[in-house]
Amino acid sequence: MSTPARCRALVLACLGWWVMGGTAGADNKVYRCGQTYQQVPCPADAAASSQAINAIDNRSAEQRSDARAAASADKRQVKSLIAERQQREKAIQPQQAPMGTSMKGSEPPASAPEAGSPPQHPKKHKKKTPEPDRYVPPKPPADKG
Repeated sequence: MSTPARCRALVLACLGWWVMGGTAGADNKVYRCGQTYQQVPCPADAAASSQAINAIDNRSAEQRSDARAAASADKRQVKSLIAERQQREKAIQPQQAPMGTSMKGSEPPASAPEAGSPPQHPKKHKKKTPEPDRYVPPKPPADKG
């Protein structure tokens, strides 16, 4: 075999090894340490709660492909729903003004003072006297006599 052919064969072999997930006897364990998951065993202080979990994907290639297709369809649907919501919000936004402000181009309220007239001050409301914090019994009826 020539050198370029050997190089291609080596590249294809490495690519095949990589596609197959590394070595055939690779340990696909994941360790659960309390509430976290990791690929290395738990530290000695958390060893009591350590659990080894086998993380091999047992789905067929068709099942994985179907799952990817469903995920991409969900992603497209989410994007279209976001765009739809943003269009609705843009249509609503010009009709609403924040509280305490007026919309651009709107007419002033009828109670607004005309130009050149003195400014009107809002009427002051009398404060009600606060109710007592204790029970006050009603007065007894007056004796007729």
